[in-house]
Amino acid sequence: MKKKFCLLLTALTFLASHILALPNAFAIDTYIKPSILLSVNGQMNDIIKSSEELKFVARLSGDYSPTESITWSWNAGNGDQTQTTTITNGTATLTLAYGDLPAAIPEKNYFMNAEYSDTKTTTSAQVPFSIMGDRSAVIFIEPGISDTFSINDPIHLKIKTVLGGGAESISSIKWNCGVENISAGYTCPADNTKEAEISFRKAGTYEITVTITDNKDAGNTAKTTINVINDPPKVEVQTDKNPNDYRPGDTAKVKVFANDKYGTINKIEWGCSENDTISFDGSYILSTPTSSVKDYEIDLSLPNIVIDNYQCKFRVTDDDGEQGFATVIFKTSLPTSTEVVDTQDIPDAPESGAITKENHSATEDFTPFVILTILVGAITIVSLFYFAVIPLFVTPKFH
Repeated sequence: MKKKFCLLLTALTFLASHILALPNAFAIDTYIKPSILLSVNGQMNDIIKSSEELKFVARLSGDYSPTESITWSWNAGNGDQTQTTTITNGTATLTLAYGDLPAAIPEKNYFMNAEYSDTKTTTSAQVPFSIMGDRSAVIFIEPGISDTFSINDPIHLKIKTVLGGGAESISSIKWNCGVENISAGYTCPADNTKEAEISFRKAGTYEITVTITDNKDAGNTAKTTINVINDPPKVEVQTDKNPNDYRPGDTAKVKVFANDKYGTINKIEWGCSENDTISFDGSYILSTPTSSVKDYEIDLSLPNIVIDNYQCKFRVTDDDGEQGFATVIFKTSLPTSTEVVDTQDIPDAPESGAITKENHSATEDFTPFVILTILVGAITIVSLFYFAVIPLFVTPKFH
């Protein structure tokens, strides 16, 4: 008997130790992939004279390891070069003097690459740089070479001019933005301005050029390419139970989730119909637009009839006027003869695969520790029964 009890106790202890590991199965992954914000002399591009230097700064964000380093790589006409610097307080730097670029061609764009790598991921960023020649120069320092914009987004344009060839001043600055698809309310920058904003109403690739002339009539030109994309909000909808499990006249509780990567959510609209013609007669305008709406709740009154195809559509509009959509099709039916007649107050399980955050949290906090408590109690009861109760009823044998 002792042998059986020991086996039972061992099994219960083994099971209890594995129950302790259950929270890991429910743990939410909070890992944020590292990213790099890279600049040169505090800008997204720079050009230097012979007496100046280039200071590259890589600033990391996300879940990076401070014990790792940044690997820098570039080729300014004298072959591939690499160098590694440590990360201090989330920042790594590299400085190159004009003399460190002996083979560089004046006014030609070169690129510095900064790369971070650990056991989970690798990420990198680039910035252009160049050196002065014997004439005045102009470069774009905004936008950055990897920047992407959504339609109707304001795009900040900024240039830097550098005098050369003995010039004393820049006499003119002229812009060329093309004529297609500039958003309403925007124009190509006025002449003789170094900063301005522009926007485009259609997705595509747009080239903007700027030409300068100095007081010695020497000219130079720079250009930048702008990538404009469609970025409608992403929309998801959750119902409080399976859309096929409602009764005529029920109220469906709906949560709307929306996200806009490059902008903000401004408005949520919804409407329902028994056919394909839907009027968005419900709306919510966000007093403070935000990039993400986590769980805006809506109560939808379903028809007081049996219906197989009751469509509800949800429309989300962002700050660019782009729209994202989601649709839920409800089916209502009467209770069967085997069901309880009054089912309004009986809670329904969430639809498979659509576990809400509240349900997930409850499972995470409740299940492992309650099971562990039950097991510890069971071990205690079995132990008491074996050592205290059984001896009262078993007559000892004497030999």
